[in-house]
Amino acid sequence: MSVRFSSSIPLTPPRFGQCAAARFGAESSAEGSKDEANVSKPVRILVKKPGLWTRTLAFFKLLFTFRIFGDKQKLMIRAVEDNNLRLLKTLLDYGVSPDFEYNGKVPLVSCAEKEPKEAIAGMLLLLVAGADVNMRNLRRVNALVRTILDDRYETFKFLLQNNASPDGITVRDLTPARLAFSLGRKQMLEDLIVKNADLARKDSFGQTILDDVANFEAIQKQDLEAMAQHIRKSFEKQQAAQTENKEPKPS
Repeated sequence: MSVRFSSSIPLTPPRFGQCAAARFGAESSAEGSKDEANVSKPVRILVKKPGLWTRTLAFFKLLFTFRIFGDKQKLMIRAVEDNNLRLLKTLLDYGVSPDFEYNGKVPLVSCAEKEPKEAIAGMLLLLVAGADVNMRNLRRVNALVRTILDDRYETFKFLLQNNASPDGITVRDLTPARLAFSLGRKQMLEDLIVKNADLARKDSFGQTILDDVANFEAIQKQDLEAMAQHIRKSFEKQQAAQTENKEPKPS
């Protein structure tokens, strides 16, 4: 029994079990009808140890998916946003570059927007495939900065451990250290300093993180002075009210 393969991409890709039965069922059909175990056994073996046939089938499924959904970059962004790690790995295995921008989105930055467990799983696949850990999207935000903005420390720490730069200029010409300071991310700021973040780096206005610290102290001082003045005035009012209540009323 011979098995024929069409050169055109099928509109509905055959299922894995059907393809395996077509391949391994030829022998059993020549000897007559046998138990289903004769077909199911090699199918189970093929599932455990994927070979050339499985990879070929995955390739045609991938081509079919491209035909339905169009742009492969759009498909990768969708895989990241849906946390579809199987599709993401298939795209990477067949040579789709992880370094691109599609409608202002970058795969690694989109990964950083997810919960830490899902984000790290997707980032591992992208980084192993050679993704640039410091690549920025249309808004000049990279994955490290995204984690600072969203306060996702586990993902932030993972990126630092995988060579994310602590000095990348980002939104409003702020370094990650200045951004972490302005948002009150104390632990993130400490980790950036441990990674030798450049605290003397200036923005387009010539300001550094030390200027931010000085401005913050001045604001804090003004707030404390305003609060102290409010407390003093409130105390004086309370004292005046008590004095008025103690004074004897004229008969």
